[in-house]
Parts: sequence; structure tokens; C-alpha cells
Amino acid sequence: MSVVTQNVAILADTCGMKHVNEAQKLYAAGDGTGALQVLDDLLDLAPRNPEALRLKARILDSWGRFEESYQTLLKLSQLPNPSEEVVQEIEQRANEEREAILFSELTSEGRWYFAFPGSQLWVSILGLVGCALFLISSSQVNFANPNEVVAMALSFFFLVLLPCVMLAIIQFTGIKRILVGLRGISVCTRFKEQLYAWDELKAAVVEFDPDPRVDFLRLKIFGNGESNEPLLNLDISRAKSVVKARRHFLKNVLTHVDTICYVTRTQADVRVGAAKADDLAPEAKELPPRAG
Repeated sequence: MSVVTQNVAILADTCGMKHVNEAQKLYAAGDGTGALQVLDDLLDLAPRNPEALRLKARILDSWGRFEESYQTLLKLSQLPNPSEEVVQEIEQRANEEREAILFSELTSEGRWYFAFPGSQLWVSILGLVGCALFLISSSQVNFANPNEVVAMALSFFFLVLLPCVMLAIIQFTGIKRILVGLRGISVCTRFKEQLYAWDELKAAVVEFDPDPRVDFLRLKIFGNGESNEPLLNLDISRAKSVVKARRHFLKNVLTHVDTICYVTRTQADVRVGAAKADDLAPEAKELPPRAG
């Protein structure tokens, strides 16, 4: 390697680290948009910079741009000697993609996605622990003492009855499964199934938090009318997603909708009822039209 080539390589590495450090500071400050701009500028000059690719993939993933994030990770994996952390991230992403097999079912109507709300799990655990504590405490109650009887009744209410009521509310009012099918999207609760036909749906909006450290992601689907209220408003964040296979679900829905845009939470009140690009804020128009 010539001296000139070595100097160019050193200069590129120094410039790259400067940009990466700047992007990391913006990321830590919650400015995902600024960090992504710095990373894109760096990757234009050094498209194989591993730190820039890794941070860009993380930001895109938090914004619901799953396919772009995955493609960025693949570029990272193709570099010589990828780190163990990179391999783990790719394996984790592959495992999440397999959730489409475990937590959905392909039928002649389309693909059913099943809901497994985290609140149901935690309330169930709370109820089991409450029942155990009540059984242990009630065995030592002196029924001749009115105060102890009242205390036992209160403990039964808070430890046993209240978790059962909360679990019943979740079961009866929460979404059980969602069908993305040939006719449209069907949302099923315990007692009701609502169909939203594709020809009635005009635009899909993926709403994200500009701070990539915040776990916030919602899918809003608007109809053909002039109403500012979405027909569907679904939580697809990592911790609270209405369906388990959220990556596959989002990709499947977006392939059926003509108009797709990504907006930040601060743009949540944007008028998209008419689904015209001119109605969107400039930041929304700069984002790519599809998630993959």
C-alpha cells in the first residue's frame, strides 16, 4: 500500500469516527432525524462503515421501517469479520421474522394474526400470586374475630377477585386476532368481527417517535371519507403490539394500501382523510413511501 493510499485511509477513518461520534451524540439526545442525516452523509462517502450501518439500522427499526433496517443489517453482515453483536442482531431479527409462522395462520381467507397482549400475561401472573397469598393468609384467620374476617374479605377482593375482573375485561374487550385477507382487514374481538374492505381504505400512516430510544409505533389506517379520525388505530410497538408478528403484519398491510406515509408523533394531527401528499408535513414527504 502506497503512502498516499495509507494517508487517504487514515483520513477516511478519522472523518468516519468524527461523523459516528456526532451521530451517537444526536442519538443519545433523542434527535433520530439529525443522527440519520449525519449517518447518511457518512455512508455516501464510506458505505462500508460498520458503526454507521449499525446505528442506522437501529434508528430505522425503531421507526417501523423494518425492511430498510434489515437490508442495512445485511450489508453490515457482509463486511469482513462482523462482530458478535452484529451477528446476534441479525439472528434476533430473523427470529422475529419467524414469529409470522408461530403467531399467525395462513388460510383461504388470508393470514390471521393472533394477539397476545402483555397485559393479559401480567394480570394472569398477578392473579396466580394473589391466589397463593390468599390461601396462605386465610388458613391463619380466626373467624371468631370480625376484624380478621373483614381483612380476609378485603384480601380476597384485591388478591383474587380484582385480577379476575381485569382479566375478563381484557378477554372480552381486547382484540383476539386480525385477518389481512383478500377482501380487507377483519378485526375480531370476543363477540364482534369488523371488516374494513380494501376499497374503503385510502391511506396508511405509520406514526413513530422521532426519539429512536422511545418504544412507540402505531399503524393508523384512514378511509375514503373526509374524517380526520382513522378507521383503525393499532399499537405495533415492540412491547405493546396488538399482534405478535408485528413486522410481517405491517409489511402485509402496507402491500395492500396505495398511499403510505411515515410521520412523527408531533404530526399526528395531520389531515390525511383525503390522502393527498400535499396534506402531509414536509418531514413526512421526505420519508420513503413504503416499508418494504
